[in-house]
Amino acid sequence: MTEGDRTGNLSPRQEAACLALLAGSDTTAAARVAGVSERTMRRWVASMPFREALRAEARSQAQQARAYLLGAQRAAVATLRQCLHAESAATRTRAARAILELGVKHTEIDHEDRLADLERRMHEWQHGTASAWPRLTG
Repeated sequence: MTEGDRTGNLSPRQEAACLALLAGSDTTAAARVAGVSERTMRRWVASMPFREALRAEARSQAQQARAYLLGAQRAAVATLRQCLHAESAATRTRAARAILELGVKHTEIDHEDRLADLERRMHEWQHGTASAWPRLTG
């Protein structure tokens, strides 16, 4: 499994089944991959340790996928910027629109983050866990 997983308590066959399930296999196919019966596979899937390991591995894979996506953003933006100088007016227009839409989305996310931070600080202040209101502007 991936680095940092929480599957240390699973057997190699259970790990193989877990990975097969995360790759989209159904329980029958995952049982075949793991070399166990479908009954054993159903018993594993019903067990809390297996389900917890499956969830942990799914989270780990999702975090890794997000990291890859974030790493590709710079190249994607560079490509969009290059498209601004394309010969085709349609390509230039699509690139410009994508850049503007992404810029607006980023601004919205920033505003949501700032609002959430203000709400958290206001709650702390109202409940006496923050020292002073002026800290909200900092």
